[in-house]
Amino acid sequence: MPDQTQTDKIAKGAGFIAALDQSGGSTPKALKLYGVPESAYANEAEMFDLVHAMRCRIVTSPAFDGRRVLGAILFEMTMDRQVEGTDFADYLWQRKQVVPFLKVDKGLAPAADGVQLMKPIGGLDALLARAKAKPHTLNAGLSAIGSMHHMTTDQIRVKTGVQWTNVPYKGSAPALNDLVAGRLQVMFDAWASSGPFVKDGKLRVLAIAGRRREPLLPDVPTFDEAGLADFRAVSWDALFAPKATPVPILDRMHAVVQAALASEQVKRQWAEQGARVELESRADFARFVDQETVRWSAIVKAANIRME
Repeated sequence: MPDQTQTDKIAKGAGFIAALDQSGGSTPKALKLYGVPESAYANEAEMFDLVHAMRCRIVTSPAFDGRRVLGAILFEMTMDRQVEGTDFADYLWQRKQVVPFLKVDKGLAPAADGVQLMKPIGGLDALLARAKAKPHTLNAGLSAIGSMHHMTTDQIRVKTGVQWTNVPYKGSAPALNDLVAGRLQVMFDAWASSGPFVKDGKLRVLAIAGRRREPLLPDVPTFDEAGLADFRAVSWDALFAPKATPVPILDRMHAVVQAALASEQVKRQWAEQGARVELESRADFARFVDQETVRWSAIVKAANIRME
């Protein structure tokens, strides 16, 4: 099935989300509730075998299918297991028409200094390698169809061949909530909206899509540094005027705006939002717009991005 079919099902479908993602911490409790005491297994491997058998009984039931169940949350180990001779995620989609969601957190780290944080998650290389090895098991949040975040997400797909499932939302806020909750595994977003989650330790930034590292995140590499060459996606704001505006007026407006942007106070306010001021001539900016139009048009065509 094409990736778009899964995206459409998530965007427009109805049904339950099945939580099949028990990890080491919750598995003993889950098994006990189903009548399997801890004495029934001698180690963690046997415990996971038992819960996998329980999981297989659930998903092979005639009652478990895409008419009732929209998606199923799996954890990392489940992705490497099979049901009836088929990889688990493929079985869910190909046989049951249930969209697989991969929960990628590594669980809770030991408590320290009065808090308990999530364990670190692998970086960009590990995420992309996993997504390529297991197509359609990672879910990427989109703030909106046709948005800059959508095109950036599909730029990754075009450049790397990764096949993850795009999940569109109406804005960044609900998508970020699902990313924090583990229902999404990856998302491109601006610092202004995602920054508070990063500061609270709920999200991790894997790479910066600009030409150079950001002062707010000095330890986070650019995509070039992380191994994805010539990858760039920069949201920008500019002042435009009607085409027939006389050149002297354009020059005057440009000078006034440049003077305002050169103010240290203005630069500081933009920097607090994760943005920087770029002072350019009108001719240089016109060339930049032309280059952006050509580059993103190619991405839209290659990724077959549609507005409907």
